[in-house]
Amino acid sequence: MRRHAVPTRCRFAWVLSLTYALPRRVLAGLLPPGLELETRGELGFLGVTVVRTTALRPAFLPGLMGREYLLASHRVFARLSVPRGDVLRGLSTLRCDTDSAWLVRWGNRMTRFGYRPAKIDCTANDESLRIRVATSDAGADLDVEVDTAEAPGRLPDGSPLVDAADARELAAPLENIFEYEPESDSMIVVAATRGDWGPRPVRVDVHANSLLAATPFRGQGALLACAFFGRNVDYGWRRGVRRPVARP
Repeated sequence: MRRHAVPTRCRFAWVLSLTYALPRRVLAGLLPPGLELETRGELGFLGVTVVRTTALRPAFLPGLMGREYLLASHRVFARLSVPRGDVLRGLSTLRCDTDSAWLVRWGNRMTRFGYRPAKIDCTANDESLRIRVATSDAGADLDVEVDTAEAPGRLPDGSPLVDAADARELAAPLENIFEYEPESDSMIVVAATRGDWGPRPVRVDVHANSLLAATPFRGQGALLACAFFGRNVDYGWRRGVRRPVARP
């Protein structure tokens, strides 16, 4: 059942995607067997995504029967080679924190995403959105302010990415989520279905990000490479597919 056996659908009322660049040696060691780090030169990328999700339900149920919650996830951008030489792009989960006790209880029975309880507060006005995440172990606390009035914003100062088009390739969520299943030495690939994403670059002020202040990220020069914001995105997940890990 933890292979995401039930296709699901939802709607993102809004989604904030922050992507940090870090030395590839820092992130490569966090990936499970079978995955390769997505890189630009000597840099890998860590995605921090906060979403307000509505109407989460099994795909065969109407939206009125869905659940609403806030979620903050931390995932590493990765690639998986599959038969016939194809390569899948996706994200490998480090942790997911949510304000939904229901999701912590039932989501962890149906997936390997590892949901943890958190307090997530959001304050919005016509010009900005303030997000504060207080995690149960203080390991992934986040305090970020998003300028939602400037359209579009520019890439952060010092970003290693070329332009907004280059950066959009590193704006989560991506097409797949990868979850390693040690019992079968397999990768569970959960493919996403997504409506018009069309995120726009935004200016953000990150007041706190406790994950980057802890091992193995502390002192490694994490750099905010891009920040994107979008609204009203139809989203879904197909059934997970098990793929045996290819060993050298």
